[in-house]
Amino acid sequence: MVRTPCVLKFEGGQTGDWVADHLLSASLTLPSDYRLLAPLVSETIVGAPVLSVSTNASGTVLAAGTELVPNAGPEGEDVARLLLWDIRAGAAPLAQFIDCHSDDITQVRFHPTKDNIMMSGSTDTLINLFNITPDLNEEDSLYQVIKFNSINRLGFFGPSYEYLFAQTHVETYALYTFEEANIVKEFGDVRGMNVGGFQLEYLIDSVFDIGSGRLFLVAGTQSGNIGVLNVALNQMELAYTMNGGHRDIVRGVHWNMGGRSFVSGGEDGVVALWRN
Repeated sequence: MVRTPCVLKFEGGQTGDWVADHLLSASLTLPSDYRLLAPLVSETIVGAPVLSVSTNASGTVLAAGTELVPNAGPEGEDVARLLLWDIRAGAAPLAQFIDCHSDDITQVRFHPTKDNIMMSGSTDTLINLFNITPDLNEEDSLYQVIKFNSINRLGFFGPSYEYLFAQTHVETYALYTFEEANIVKEFGDVRGMNVGGFQLEYLIDSVFDIGSGRLFLVAGTQSGNIGVLNVALNQMELAYTMNGGHRDIVRGVHWNMGGRSFVSGGEDGVVALWRN
């Protein structure tokens, strides 16, 4: 393990240094609850590669979205499936929604506190909002559709998780109200946007901190630097930068706010653990 010190610059009067530990050829051990779910969403059971999974607030229902599979529908049509399981009941899905998307379902997210509220996003440019009915009827459960761009990331945020963010494969970003599906702010293509001296070149992920009520957008540069932006309902402000941990595009991050640690992984084969 090579240890290389890197500095995370705190803006807005905050101070503190973060250190990045480089872990080459790192492996991932999943928590036991995720290992238990793995057989449900295997390609053998589902019949298609699974791209996204989510569990509801009570941990009783699992949802998964799949790739588009040619000629896999009941009448030989191409289908991408949104599947729902009762985790306690075994491998057979409770329901399959096959009409809500016409391409890969890249994101499925349950509401953090409401068991029956869910959203999905796809490369077909649609964000579907669901209030799942007791009989699991697809047409009745789908109550709003937002047309945006090819969806890369979705998530809930706000004091009651009443808003959603949408991040796309073409580096556009937008905020919406969930129940009404009204647009709050569309930031457009962020490539080339300069926020507090940080030049955004692509989006990585978004993280909502319920403790502070702040939504953070994590972005990167081609050289591997990371910028963390505080997203307000009408603007973005630079919160932190992390430089020197990567030499290439950063593809994924995980921020443990309680533990004050941040993990990033990039195309340079490096997993960097940042602490302050």
